[in-house]
Amino acid sequence: MKRTTIICVAVFLCLAGTIAAAQNALDLYQQALVQERAAGDLDKAIDLYQRAAQQSSGDRELAAKALIGAARCFEKLGQSRAAQLYEQVAQNYADQRDSAAMAQERLAAIQRANAAAATNAPSAQDLDKLESDRGQLSAQLAQLQARLQRMQELLRRKLISQAEADSLQAELARLQANIEAHIQTLPPDPRIAFEWQDLRARAQQSAGWQNFDKDPATTDLARFDESKLITVKGTITSVDWTNPEVHIHLESVESGGTKRAYHVSLHADPVVLVRTGVTQRTFVVGASVEVVVYQAKDPASSDIYSITLRFPDGRTINTKSNP
Repeated sequence: MKRTTIICVAVFLCLAGTIAAAQNALDLYQQALVQERAAGDLDKAIDLYQRAAQQSSGDRELAAKALIGAARCFEKLGQSRAAQLYEQVAQNYADQRDSAAMAQERLAAIQRANAAAATNAPSAQDLDKLESDRGQLSAQLAQLQARLQRMQELLRRKLISQAEADSLQAELARLQANIEAHIQTLPPDPRIAFEWQDLRARAQQSAGWQNFDKDPATTDLARFDESKLITVKGTITSVDWTNPEVHIHLESVESGGTKRAYHVSLHADPVVLVRTGVTQRTFVVGASVEVVVYQAKDPASSDIYSITLRFPDGRTINTKSNP
């Protein structure tokens, strides 16, 4: 009797462990679905799907679905592991008809795509030509960027005409069109596409440098008294990160507890600031900052012309050195 009881308890514990493991595997599978479809974290979804398959404890339906999920994520990432998992399901889980059929269908689609890619693969000569073209266009863009940056200063000083600036901008537009024409004919190679898209992004950034002299928001130093250098401490309330000139808005508490709003000119556009290591993230709304500035000649004006910005963590930005 005692022996029979021990055997029954052992069987019960074994069954309980199996049920718990199956439930854990199902939980992992549900978490994987959330990561894949809601969070978009494919790497995490793959890990959860694979753990669900490993812990399925004889639940072949769940194991097949989990492997299909992992393969689907690998396929979205463009990784060859997808085909291996689809093949594994097709061969080892033939009794799971829906999963096996899906695996065979996706495996066939991957094989067709690979065959088409191999047929349409560019020759070594084509790749060399593309790389040569990209190198030439990149060099042209670098030259244009240097000329555009110089043009910005010359326009502000009225040393060149707007017509000359427009001519340079037209040259940049032609370069952008040339880049776009190449992108439209690129082979299906992610590495090549990334390099050309990076070139396109650089050209688009340069295009944002134009028309700065036409915007009346550019700060005129003549409105400020360079003999009145003051220090203002305040909290950043907003940032105007736009061409032709970046501004930050401060709220300062003056003597007596009176609050006053200030409009701080950094007298530089976003591109120039980024080149000096200053980005939009430098100015966090709600952060404290101390600015050394020229005060406006009009005492009622809230405009101030920045010379130096100091942050509580010790960072200092010298805006007077900007063009």
